[in-house]
Amino acid sequence: VAREQEHADNGAVVVVMVAGRPALRRYSRQNGHIVLRAENPAFEETLITSDQDVLIAGRIVGIVQ
Repeated sequence: VAREQEHADNGAVVVVMVAGRPALRRYSRQNGHIVLRAENPAFEETLITSDQDVLIAGRIVGIVQ
């Protein structure tokens, strides 16, 4: 379950659009950049610089099983 919002705190799991593609990633800010990490270690972390198209669409607030 995601709550629609355009900002996130460090450590939050977010729905993020990077270059128009959606993803679920753990959000953090480091040295003025955004770092997006997948929970799955098979995926590399993504370092977002200011010139990249990124939109936080929401924050994960629950899981329905």
